[in-house]
Amino acid sequence: MDTPDGGEVWLGDMATTTLTAAQRAALRSRHFGFVFSDAFLLPSFSVAENIAMPYLRIFAVKAEEASERTSRLLETAGLPDFGDADVECLRPSEKRRVALLRALVNEPDFLLIEDIDQHLDASEYDGFFETLRLVAAGRTIVATATDPRFAHCADRILAMEDGCVVADTQSVAG
Repeated sequence: MDTPDGGEVWLGDMATTTLTAAQRAALRSRHFGFVFSDAFLLPSFSVAENIAMPYLRIFAVKAEEASERTSRLLETAGLPDFGDADVECLRPSEKRRVALLRALVNEPDFLLIEDIDQHLDASEYDGFFETLRLVAAGRTIVATATDPRFAHCADRILAMEDGCVVADTQSVAG
């Protein structure tokens, strides 16, 4: 999102450190999906409207197509009957699942999830990770977590302290 203090950041064969702010924004909207620790759902909109909003506002997709794509995402996630739900009535873990679906609207290559274990108790853990498995297959997922029980879901774990990598474990789940 920002330019680094030093070094280079590459996405494929493109150096991103020399891009303008507008070029970085375009790159983010095409290649990245974000799920923040707070779901940032629009309170006066339904679940389907929250998911469809990027289709309509960012990608200028016609309303009918946005509705169809949103329905497919909800179906894939195993939430076909959630579309009309009022987001203010959802549990925190359900809001995270809606935010996850909204982050996948642009079919990103990379999914960045902040505090993946936030708002998940033991009874909601399986549902969230099943949704993630269903809708994010084939994408690179980078997530932060504080609870070590989530480690079994990862192919690679980087432990960090004070901004520095202190441990790197690959193929944990593989």
